[in-house]
Amino acid sequence: MKLQQEFTTAKQKLAEIDEELKNAPSGRLVRKDERYYHSVNRVEAGITTNTDFITRLARKKYLLVLKKALENNMKISTLKSQTVVNCEPNQRINELSPTFQGLPRNYFWHSTVVPWQNSGYKQSTYRLDKKIYETNQGVLVRSKSELIIANLFESLDIPYRYEPETIIKGKKLYPDFVIKKPFTGEEIIWEHFGALHAEDYEERMNQKMQIYLNHGLQPFDTLIYTFEFDITKTRLEKLIKELILSY
Repeated sequence: MKLQQEFTTAKQKLAEIDEELKNAPSGRLVRKDERYYHSVNRVEAGITTNTDFITRLARKKYLLVLKKALENNMKISTLKSQTVVNCEPNQRINELSPTFQGLPRNYFWHSTVVPWQNSGYKQSTYRLDKKIYETNQGVLVRSKSELIIANLFESLDIPYRYEPETIIKGKKLYPDFVIKKPFTGEEIIWEHFGALHAEDYEERMNQKMQIYLNHGLQPFDTLIYTFEFDITKTRLEKLIKELILSY
């Protein structure tokens, strides 16, 4: 069952990669000393100052490497062996040629992520006086646990929004965090339930979760939820690596 699931996931991802590669530029990226060139059929043109084009070529290279790894893992004989290729994005990028080493990590992200990260959004205005904890990047949050989560996002360069206005089934909600998966562009809602001792909190939590589930969000796929016992660096980093910093 697990092998079949891995096979299906890889097949779906390969289709997504092929679709994205249709819009990728021709040729490849070349670096000589500190200068970058676009090489097509061995004809090179300097693009050192063209950040957008370098980014598109870097993303293309990442997708091609990931595609090769996924194709390898789709071979049933390989899946049964100990030679399955690790498809974790950061590892794939770390193993690229020297041409790509030193490029900012976001050059390999999905094209929708940076614009999303840089755009404004409506945020909850409920009890602004309770937002008393400031993250390393200056975002005000309501609790020490949310502060730990947000600071971890920031340290790992994960794009997120805090308490953004989100319309689900016609109802206006304000999830604790909405995250954009860097390498796929998918959005994930992250709720932290840290006040179960408060009056009516559990009932409101259950109502919110039911809306998410009715809307089709899948727990620990497109919906992550944590409690106070989850607030350890080891646990949080495991969740982020497996569910956010993944392909």
